Amino acid sequence: DLLELEKERKAIEARHVDALQRAAKAGHQPLFLLHVLEHFAQVSPNRSGGKFSGTYVDCTFGRGGHSRELLSRMSADSKLIALDVDPESVAVGRELEQKDHRFTIFHSSFADLAEVLDGTEVQGVLINSGFTTAAKKNGKRGIMHGVLDLRFNQQ
Repeated sequence: DLLELEKERKAIEARHVDALQRAAKAGHQPLFLLHVLEHFAQVSPNRSGGKFSGTYVDCTFGRGGHSRELLSRMSADSKLIALDVDPESVAVGRELEQKDHRFTIFHSSFADLAEVLDGTEVQGVLINSGFTTAAKKNGKRGIMHGVLDLRFNQQ
């Protein structure tokens, strides 16, 4: 029903603004969040109480802006698997992992996604090929002024 979709779009937009504000306070602003949420809403097989159900993947966790918002919209029996090669991002993910049993992070590249999933069926996959605000602001990362070192995993 078109009216229901419009109501849902407006509700998603309001939550999107709220999520951006929370992420900005944490030092990161996830881009394209509204588009990601709209897409995941379309691919979710069962929307129990308006919540996404199933298993989803964030292949580029970063500081977790997209993941946190996805978790807030997922049912209690859903799962979110995240990957990142940046040790700083993985450390942030480990904190989230301790707070939410639905979330698991792997210190791994999305190139290893098949190995990480090991046959697990997923409903949605997010790959954000950008970089985090923290990486941009850190001159040692080579994204802004500083020594050029474009490796996200600098170990």
